[in-house]
Amino acid sequence: MNAKTAAPVSSIALRIFLIAGAAGALFGVLALLALFWEVVASGFAGGFQPGTVAAALQFIAIACGIGLAVGLLCASGMYVALEIRAVRNEGDSPARQAACAALGAGIGGLLPASILMLIGGSEGQWGLLSLIAVGFLAVCSAAGYLITAGLNCQHQRSMGF
Repeated sequence: MNAKTAAPVSSIALRIFLIAGAAGALFGVLALLALFWEVVASGFAGGFQPGTVAAALQFIAIACGIGLAVGLLCASGMYVALEIRAVRNEGDSPARQAACAALGAGIGGLLPASILMLIGGSEGQWGLLSLIAVGFLAVCSAAGYLITAGLNCQHQRSMGF
């Protein structure tokens, strides 16, 4: 194995799922805060009541769980794309492997993006939701690329390159 060879999928698969799940949970909580920032800011200004703190923690837990599920869905798309690429191209380069993972993560993110479009499309906000869905797919693809590229860098460092 030389420095231009990507890490085997079997050696990075578990870390792909762990990192993507954690990133999804984090992005889920950040999305919740972005959507309800005015409510959060007014809660800080007026002081939180015990009931509102419990409700806020429940919403954060739900957002974390939804983000985790979306992250694992994108990781599944990455894994399938990487396995297909590994069968076709033995000894692939790290950059091509990361690009393939980005494509797989984007494909894995199509289901949540389409659900978002279906839910919000009934309210007639197609333009805004289309932008949000495209941004979501871009974030999924970028995360897939960065996760795989980072794992390949770590693999090459561990191999002594």
